[in-house]
Amino acid sequence: MAQSGMLGSGVKVGYSAASPVSWIGLGQILEADIPGLEPDEVETTIHGTSNFRRFIRGLIDVTELRLVLLADLDEGTGVDQDALFALQAVGTTVWWRVEIPVDRARTEYTALEFQGWVKNWLPRAPMDDRQELEVTVRFDGTSFSKYAAGASAIS
Repeated sequence: MAQSGMLGSGVKVGYSAASPVSWIGLGQILEADIPGLEPDEVETTIHGTSNFRRFIRGLIDVTELRLVLLADLDEGTGVDQDALFALQAVGTTVWWRVEIPVDRARTEYTALEFQGWVKNWLPRAPMDDRQELEVTVRFDGTSFSKYAAGASAIS
């Protein structure tokens, strides 16, 4: 159990279009909004029986994976970012893996795996700051798995 918290640095993200899975890691991650589970609420209130509204859990949405990367739009050096553009252009669903470090030494990670497609590939070029690339991945599968802490599978 984390006693004093940890910074978000060290998160790894990879994808795989191959079977068996072979993870292609994304570099230069500046920010990561990690996906999770968010169920709908279905109201089941029967009027006249109580003054309280009642709800049951509905279908579960897997929230989007949002990444902000330090942009490298040169095809020679930014191969992974070029590949994300290609995935977005064709709408291909691939496997995704997010690894969250559980220790400060970054030797063990809790992993999340799911299938999804690249929804957005948005370069940002502010006049007075670094160039960034925002990438959003939308869930498209039948499972969202969380694994116990272990060594990284993303190289």
